[in-house]
Amino acid sequence: QPIIDRLAAMRRGGVQVHLFEGNHDFFLADYFTRHHGITVYPCDARFVLGGVTLYVAHGDLVDRSDRGYRALRRILRSSWFYALQRRMPLPLLWGLARRSSDASKEYLAKPQEGLAAKMEDFALAKFSEGFDAVILGHCHLPLLRTHTIGGRRRHVALLGDWLAHRSYLVLEDGRFELRFWKGMPGGSC
Repeated sequence: QPIIDRLAAMRRGGVQVHLFEGNHDFFLADYFTRHHGITVYPCDARFVLGGVTLYVAHGDLVDRSDRGYRALRRILRSSWFYALQRRMPLPLLWGLARRSSDASKEYLAKPQEGLAAKMEDFALAKFSEGFDAVILGHCHLPLLRTHTIGGRRRHVALLGDWLAHRSYLVLEDGRFELRFWKGMPGGSC
């Protein structure tokens, strides 16, 4: 709740807040957009900031070989499942969510370099669509690489995560920098 309160306060202060749903997050617009005016993206988005064209997504759909996850995602994000889960008793719903989260943590305990390589290949393909930078999450491995393609600098950014790496990306004056928060764990936002 403190994070949501801080995001809402930032939004009220005039900061544009954009939230991308991840593999554990769906139907967030019902709450964040309606109650706080925060823009929610269920999949991906294109932005132009300071003349830099960005492709931004959570990244959970990049690995096309993970057919089991993709099928489960289609079910979990379907309107009929949404209607069903709104009728489920909360203890049952939270139990299912906890088991799903535990399974995901087990998956993420595996080395992430293979997924990072697939994400970089995905980004290289996106550059042919005119994007200057591809920014993805999901992998939990922080990475920033620059490629020169067609005489232009193109950037691949994997955001890492906030729990283990405390990593975040900054775009300033057309330059990207991957930074790591050095503040105290559990400190204020």
